[in-house]
Amino acid sequence: MKRLLYLAFILLLPHLLPAQALMSSVQTVEGIRVWRDMLHENQYYYLPTGLELMRAADGRPSFQMLQMRYTGTALVGDQGDREFFNVVQIGVERLPLEAAKLAALRAALGRRASLDPLPISNLEAYLVMPLADDAGRHQRIGRPTGMEGDGQDKKNTWTKRHFTVRMGPNEAGLLWDGVEDGQLSFSIGYAYYADVVNDVVGSFNVSGDSASVASLEEALAESFATDSTASPHVVLAGTIPIDLDPDAWPDMCRRIDLNDGAPPAWAFLEVRCYDFANALRPDLAMKSVEIEATGVTGNKVSLKPIRFMAARAAAHTRQVRFPYAIDLRKPYRYRVTEYNEDGTRNAGTWTTAKDWTSLLDLTTRPDELPYTEHRIEVEADTAAYRADSIDQLQIDLLYVRDGQPQREKISWDLTKVSSLPLQMRRFFVDRETSVRYILSTKGKNGAYNLGPLPVGTDNYLHLRPRPKNASQE
Repeated sequence: MKRLLYLAFILLLPHLLPAQALMSSVQTVEGIRVWRDMLHENQYYYLPTGLELMRAADGRPSFQMLQMRYTGTALVGDQGDREFFNVVQIGVERLPLEAAKLAALRAALGRRASLDPLPISNLEAYLVMPLADDAGRHQRIGRPTGMEGDGQDKKNTWTKRHFTVRMGPNEAGLLWDGVEDGQLSFSIGYAYYADVVNDVVGSFNVSGDSASVASLEEALAESFATDSTASPHVVLAGTIPIDLDPDAWPDMCRRIDLNDGAPPAWAFLEVRCYDFANALRPDLAMKSVEIEATGVTGNKVSLKPIRFMAARAAAHTRQVRFPYAIDLRKPYRYRVTEYNEDGTRNAGTWTTAKDWTSLLDLTTRPDELPYTEHRIEVEADTAAYRADSIDQLQIDLLYVRDGQPQREKISWDLTKVSSLPLQMRRFFVDRETSVRYILSTKGKNGAYNLGPLPVGTDNYLHLRPRPKNASQE
């Protein structure tokens, strides 16, 4: 019965895995880029259409530029300080692929083909404006930003997204010059990221005597092996040219004083979490944040939890828009919940934000990290060990993780010429603990162990045979 259950699980496993498009399989069919799935031969993914500026039924563009002055008080807690805060909010939409094109694509792939949109794991956007110089160069305005919209759906059928760009005074001035001239012209640059399996196999040619060729080919084979792990890749990059008439929509670009009240369009936050993108918390599977604010009528406005996940490490920045008007004179509050890899859940306490102008950074602070990351390089003088009649060389790195002793092994088979002298290991260690190592050798003169010895603060070990007159432990 156990074997039957195990077999059933193995047969079911490919259907439980997420979409994994193969990079090498990309082709253009009926004018549409298509990828094949790594596990399912007849499963294909097509590239969704690009973006365009969203417009209302009356033609009004989904664009809002706000140049705002605030004097502190309840908003930032610094009464009397005067600063300017500039944002641009833009709505974009992605039109579905035309039914006729989709039908032609299905027919070209064959009756057995299953076709779905390529899952987009992340989107980035930025503003681009031409500089007023003789070279006619272009300049990005603000920093690249993620997009937030009508939710993350498993079938990737979303149609609308919004993004907000914060600008400095000089950048806002470039846009405002266009407003005063009666013609606002710029571009939106954007990129689609998809988790694609990089299975592209490299090639190499080795010349020389047969022994050298054999050893080099064995050493290079691992470097050119395929990688079955999906990682984010840019699958589409495009621009949206924007030409707006500020006179046609006079409230599209406004200069306001926040002390007189802020429009609902500015009620947004930028939330970041680099725990997964920078691999700071290998113990975490997900981190979520709940946010509550006060509406203009005094009611509480709560947002759905915003999630950052290890499975989508590249999605480290989220734009959060409130669906209702918010009283920006009152601060918002938030609560962070961590979900560990072992299934445990740790909910934090509610925290009141300092102000509305700062981004909300959920990245674990260095002093709060439970682990210290170690990248240890070990280089062995393989030629010297062979000359010393050593056939097997091994390093055991010893450390403590979650209070339990761990061991990371690095070994060299010196009977093979292809043994690479330099190897690296990366792992996480409990804070305030050290890494030690044991060196083991085996050869014609017997087997010896040396250690445990401390690893230096530079995380580098250079191994060479001990002098003949030195004692072995």
